[in-house]
Amino acid sequence: MLRTAWREWLMALVGAWFMVSAWALASAAKNSGVFWNFLVFGLLILIAGVWTALDASRESSWREWLAALFSAWQAVSPWVFGFSHMTTDTWVTFLAGVIGAVTAAWTAISPTERPTESASS
Repeated sequence: MLRTAWREWLMALVGAWFMVSAWALASAAKNSGVFWNFLVFGLLILIAGVWTALDASRESSWREWLAALFSAWQAVSPWVFGFSHMTTDTWVTFLAGVIGAVTAAWTAISPTERPTESASS
């Protein structure tokens, strides 16, 4: 099965969501560490997703593994930053982190799509 770009764009969307979460979720409004965590790691996930989606060679998976690591970090951040008592924020953060981590890891281990060269006679 060849890798398709929708996974990279989904990874970018998860990163964008974390950036928006810096302003949208109550936990970020109450804790500047959570705010900057969402903003910085969201930006890194967004950059990795867009960069991977636009990279024609698609030979390197290091960006996907970094995005998977950053997304996994976001998934556990409610417990690290102590806002796990805020049920909605915790579930939204956890689910988005898991979706990002699974998508990025899936993209990293998937075969890359290589353009076929036409035989010229």
